[in-house]
Formats: sequence, C-alpha cells, structure tokens
Amino acid sequence: MPRRRVLMEPFTPEALKHHEPMVRRLTREYGDRCINDGRADLVDQLLGEVPLTVALHFLGVPEEDMDLLRRYSIAHTVNTWGRPKPEEQVAVAHAVGNFWQLAGKILDKMRQDPDQPGWMQYGLRKQRDYPDVVTDSYLHSMMMAGIVAAHETTANASANALKLLLQHPAAMPAPQRVGRGLAPAGHLRYHHCRHADSGRLQAADRQFVRQP
Repeated sequence: MPRRRVLMEPFTPEALKHHEPMVRRLTREYGDRCINDGRADLVDQLLGEVPLTVALHFLGVPEEDMDLLRRYSIAHTVNTWGRPKPEEQVAVAHAVGNFWQLAGKILDKMRQDPDQPGWMQYGLRKQRDYPDVVTDSYLHSMMMAGIVAAHETTANASANALKLLLQHPAAMPAPQRVGRGLAPAGHLRYHHCRHADSGRLQAADRQFVRQP
C-alpha cells in the first residue's frame, strides 16, 4: 500500500486525461491501415497493437527503444501464460532474459533524465524521497510487468467487448445515433490472449459503425 500511494498520481483521471488525444490518434492510424484491405484482423491489427503502444508511451519508454522492447515483451507473455513447445522453450527463456537486460538498460537511460514524462520517470523522481519504498528492483520489475499487464488486460477486455457486441447486436448503437453510416461487413476474430494461446473463435459477418 505505501508503494501504491507514492506512485498513484499518474493513474488518476486528471493525469490520464492528457493521454486521450494520443490514444485516439493511434486507434485512428491503426484502423486506417485496414481500410483498403477489405478485411481486418482486429486482434492483430488493432486490439493487440494499440494497447501495447499506449503502455510503452505511458511508461515513458523512448521511441527508439519501443520496437525491441515490444518484441521481447511478447516472450514474457508466452513464458507467463503460454504453452510453448519443448523445442521453443529455450528460445523463449533467452528472449525473457533479453527482456530483463533491455529493461534494465532503458531504466538506466531514464535515470539520466528523470524529468521526462512517463510513469517510470515519475517513479525515479519519487525514489529520491522514498528509496526504501520505490526500490531499484521494483522499478526494474515494473518495466517488464507493467508492459505485459497493461497490454494483455486491455487487449483482452477490448476483444471481449467486441465479441459480446457481436453476440448481442441489439446492444450496438443505432446508425442514426452515431450519424456516420455503416461500414462494410467484416469478420471479427476473438482471441483472448493472442501470444499465449492457440484457440480461435470466429464470428459471423456483421455490420460495423465507424466513428470519427
């Protein structure tokens, strides 16, 4: 509890509000990439990618480190919840080790300029006043666990919400209420943890309402 109290401020509604334009921009950008394809895998192309990108920005990860950290974070997800085959387990273990090392290097880089925006930088600033509460090992762990927790929970919740809307179409907003007409019919794939499982459910064709 002491640690939560010290590090809670970036999670308050007031602090989170300034992230909204970025979230909307990313959602639009990833959604627009699918327009000319005629079909979209919303889990891989939207629901998986956007929450992970937002999580990296929230933590304060520098742009130049995002791609590599993104790749290694997937291995952590597979290691935690997945079922890698025996011949895959060594590679997954190496990737998790690389994830740990990279997270430490990025954290060291953040220490050089802790006044930058981001939850990790906020934690580094608080560490000056609460060194026994905000420890080095905790910040290092949160660089890893924060990415995975924020990504998987948000991706899962979003996929579940869309799946339920397809199962209960009456709950969808009426086109006249949205005022933007109907988008072309599309398939929705529901996959509750895209990197950690092999199950897949596919719903029937539905009509979607596009919002600005």
